[in-house]
Amino acid sequence: MELMQQLQPAGNQDPLVAIRQQELAIKAADTERKAKLDQEELKLERDKLMQRAATDAARIESQEEIADERADVNRERIALQRQNMQRRT
Repeated sequence: MELMQQLQPAGNQDPLVAIRQQELAIKAADTERKAKLDQEELKLERDKLMQRAATDAARIESQEEIADERADVNRERIALQRQNMQRRT
C-alpha cells in the first residue's frame, strides 16, 4: 500500500488518466480544426459556384445581345434587298 502511495503523484491523479485527458484534448482540438477547414472549403466551393453562375449569366447575356444584333443586321439586309427589288420593277 505504501508503494502505491509513493507512485501516485502529489495531485492523486493517475498518470494514465492525465495522458488520456491530453489525448482527448488533442483529439478535440483536431476535430475543431477539421470542422473549421471543412467550413472554409464549403465557403470556397460556394464562392466558386456563385462566380460560375455570374460568369454564365454574363455569357448568356452576351450571346443574346449578339443574336439580337445579328437579327437586326439580317432585317436590314432583307429590307435593302426588298428596296432593290422594288426599284428594279
